[in-house]
Amino acid sequence: ILNNGTNKARVQIKTSDGNTVNINNIASGTYSDYNSFEVGKITFTVTVEKIVSVKVFELGDCFDYDIAIDASNNITSTGFDISN
Repeated sequence: ILNNGTNKARVQIKTSDGNTVNINNIASGTYSDYNSFEVGKITFTVTVEKIVSVKVFELGDCFDYDIAIDASNNITSTGFDISN
């Protein structure tokens, strides 16, 4: 997760198998550690400066994803096909 937001971020990730992963204190302008999740629906809840943003992504098989917090503290995702 790349944090391009206005302040440090807290991210809660609810995976398709029901597990929850918390990543705290991602400083603005930095990345979190790499994480891997099962294919399916993933819910990201991001908190920056007490503002909460929730986004649900459908993760596909044979894809890598870049998850980012933009300058307005919104969550974005870009998928890359790695099947080749």
